[in-house]
Amino acid sequence: SKIGLAFQIVDDILDATSDASVLGKNTGMDANRNKTTFLSFMNIEQAYVYAQRLTSEAKDAIKIFENDTMLGSLADYLLNRNK
Repeated sequence: SKIGLAFQIVDDILDATSDASVLGKNTGMDANRNKTTFLSFMNIEQAYVYAQRLTSEAKDAIKIFENDTMLGSLADYLLNRNK
């Protein structure tokens, strides 16, 4: 659930900061629709720091499993994606 939440935060950030040619979809739609997002409650930097924390906590939670590397890599990719 923490990885999913971090994904949504990054999605909100990308909607506000990226452009359609990079994302492959229209950007700024959340703001245009007055949609409540994480950026309604925190600035971009704070939201990204929160996403980093959630990702770190999620990776810590799966360390008990022998093959956690792939899931940890996926979590890092989702946190640092640009599209």
